[in-house]
Amino acid sequence: MPGLLNSHPPFPSDAPVFPLRVIDYESLKCGDQEEIDNLLLAATELGFWYLKNHGTEEEAKAMFTTFGQTLDLSLAEKMVYEQGDSGNSFGYKAKGKIVTDKNGTLDCSEFFNVAQDDALSWPAVIHRTYPSTITDRMRDVINPFVQKSKDINFTLLSVFEARLGLAPGELLKLHPPSGTCGGEARCVKTPANAQQAGIGAHSDFGTLSIVHNRLGGLQVMPPGADKWLYIKPLPGHIVCNVGDALSIFSGGILRSSVHRVMAVRTRLDGGRLDIQAHPQFEIEEQGDKDIEIASRAAEHFTRLYYSAYDSATRVEDIPAFYRSTSALTWNGNPKQGSDGVRELMIGMPPTKHEVHSFDCHPIFGNQPPSLLVTVSGLVTHGTASTVPSKSVDKQPRVFSQTFMLVPDANAPQTQAGEVAKYYIHADAMRFVG
Repeated sequence: MPGLLNSHPPFPSDAPVFPLRVIDYESLKCGDQEEIDNLLLAATELGFWYLKNHGTEEEAKAMFTTFGQTLDLSLAEKMVYEQGDSGNSFGYKAKGKIVTDKNGTLDCSEFFNVAQDDALSWPAVIHRTYPSTITDRMRDVINPFVQKSKDINFTLLSVFEARLGLAPGELLKLHPPSGTCGGEARCVKTPANAQQAGIGAHSDFGTLSIVHNRLGGLQVMPPGADKWLYIKPLPGHIVCNVGDALSIFSGGILRSSVHRVMAVRTRLDGGRLDIQAHPQFEIEEQGDKDIEIASRAAEHFTRLYYSAYDSATRVEDIPAFYRSTSALTWNGNPKQGSDGVRELMIGMPPTKHEVHSFDCHPIFGNQPPSLLVTVSGLVTHGTASTVPSKSVDKQPRVFSQTFMLVPDANAPQTQAGEVAKYYIHADAMRFVG
């Protein structure tokens, strides 16, 4: 696999592509106002952009070699470091473990994730252990790559702070150096000319992500479009994108867009190989009990919310999950507060939700913590009695929904071990299929 760095099929000229804006990192660091304006346009239009002069090309080459050797290990050797069911994504994921569409099609990619905390604290182990192909290069390869990626993200966050009118350090303080985080460095390997998606349609839950894309395969669906478009890999450029957390923190001004991985059709045998860095918002050290309580709260919320959503009394029930200050974006349509939610419910046909998965990420700092909850599944709008038989409205559609849950200060105080009472501070729902 390391040979992919030096010899790989060219990106096909007939592949449909989306032209991203190109941002000069050195100009951003110098405070170039025209370049900063260009970045803000990119982050608000699609939430994806190319970044040049980023200074991480050599580190990325070494990462491709390191992860190439790791993914070339036998399946039995890699499965020793499987991610498991702990809720963390660090470690190895084999092919065929994730459903990518409403038909139940399984993914065709494998990847290995190294926790940002483990890379920066080496040789101390924060989250988990790794094979020797990684640990032997942790200090001289992975640590420098993760640190430089983190520096790039922090520079971008500082620029966004200023343009959003936030106080200096307002976004950066959500990434305290003293805590642990969900950030990771990931290498994704997808077979050449695969028929199914390597990674299904999704949005990133963190703040910012960067991708070193060598062979193509990353696709986006721009707002208003009805088909997937490739992001063409450009030599010397990385791809950056806004995650759900940053979109929520910005009040929806910065856009977190849906994307997926689909191998590019080529005449040569090549696969897709990407190195991704996800330095995400961090959380303070907490005990397993705190995480368990937060997970229970998210599970409790998910069950109650979608049961209420599908009920005959949802016009009264669903607004109770929100407050007057809550912000909702429903498939690109903004609504404000519980009154806006009630208006949405009144005009919506009956629904049936089928939740396939949900994920919970506590944001500690207060007790109990705020929760970032991401949910995906199928939803059907309308019934046979309310829509014409040929209408697509009654067909199940894949949805993705991200909530920022905040502890309800007006609720009765919980006792130790109890699930806290939360309300929805921000909510972003979109159709992804």
